[in-house]
Amino acid sequence: MLKGETAFDTVMYLAFFILVICLTRFTVIRLARTNRMHKSANMHVIERTDIDKGKSVVLLKAGGHVYLLGFTENDITLIDTLDPENVAVEQSSPENHSFEKMLGKFLKGGVMYKKNK
Repeated sequence: MLKGETAFDTVMYLAFFILVICLTRFTVIRLARTNRMHKSANMHVIERTDIDKGKSVVLLKAGGHVYLLGFTENDITLIDTLDPENVAVEQSSPENHSFEKMLGKFLKGGVMYKKNK
């Protein structure tokens, strides 16, 4: 303890610290829950590819149309409107993202794959 500080002061500092930690945790959980609620049923980002620092190309599905958009730090540009039937959309599911499937795609597509005969 510091000079002139009582045990009560120390307990109050500790209680205040615990209160701040609890409020921070509550706020983070609430913000995470709020962000999940803002997912749109009408718009979906199909794919995003970074081209350079601060520049990317995005495939966006909205209202039955698929848009190819270019993003920079200061601008958004409509590059083209695509036919939804010609765009391959891989549904996001746990089966599509399993480690075994992703490793299999990597090994089959790369030099490391050797077929057993």
